Amino acid sequence: EKEFKEIINLANKYAISRNMKFYFVYIPAIDQRTLKLDKRNHEIIKKTINELNIPIIDLYEIFSKEI
Repeated sequence: EKEFKEIINLANKYAISRNMKFYFVYIPAIDQRTLKLDKRNHEIIKKTINELNIPIIDLYEIFSKEI
């Protein structure tokens, strides 16, 4: 979790240094046994991205309404 946060923060800083906007796109995995969305890491990732004030495009929210 700590390494993930550091890497995402570095990517965001790089984008800012190049006058670009960094967005994080969360694409959920599908559990192969149940064919349902795998939400094990969703909240942790979302919390980390929000702590870094990075805009998130959360496809889990969209896909969970479709399935």
